[in-house]
Order: sequence, then structure tokens, then C-alpha cells
Amino acid sequence: MGLTFNPCALVTKPRKPHHRTQRVSLEERKRIVAHQGWDEKSEPQTSSQWVAFALYIALETAMRKGEILSLRWSNIDFEARHAYLATTKNGEEHYVPSPRQRCRYSGS
Repeated sequence: MGLTFNPCALVTKPRKPHHRTQRVSLEERKRIVAHQGWDEKSEPQTSSQWVAFALYIALETAMRKGEILSLRWSNIDFEARHAYLATTKNGEEHYVPSPRQRCRYSGS
């Protein structure tokens, strides 16, 4: 005896997830960065401080994790105030503007 109906007709598409509504506040960011032991003025030394630095960049620029991890100092133009990403998620190059409120540490 064969199937009398298509069982795939009972499958429904998953709902689209809701957009994020919560953002990290400036106060929360400062607490997180301080907890990681970074003062936002000096060059990060420990892995925790580099995580805080990466978080700062992520929150200020909306860059993705892979984009931040692929950055090199040579990709950052401090005078023009942008970072160059050779390849982004969509496969194109992109210039990311520097944060509005610039981090006091700007690398060497």
C-alpha cells in the first residue's frame, strides 16, 4: 500500500527570529572592559585585554567577528579614520569608518 498524501505538506517553515532589541549600553561596555582589565588608554597586553579591545571595536563599528580577527595594523588608516576589509561576508571589499568616539588607544 502506497502513500495516499504527501507527508511534506505537513511541514511548516520555521518562523523568522525576532530582531535583537537589546543593545549594550555605554555603562555596560565600560564595566565589561574594566572587568577585562583594560583602561582604553594603553595597548592591550593580556588576552583578556585584547578581548575587551575587540569588543570595543565590534560595538563601535558593527564589524563581524571574522572581520575584526582578520584586521592587521596595516589595514587601519588612522589619519583617514577607516579600516580596510579586503573580504567581507558578502565577498566584497569594504572601508569601515572609525568609531564616533575614538578609542584612546590607537595602536602603534
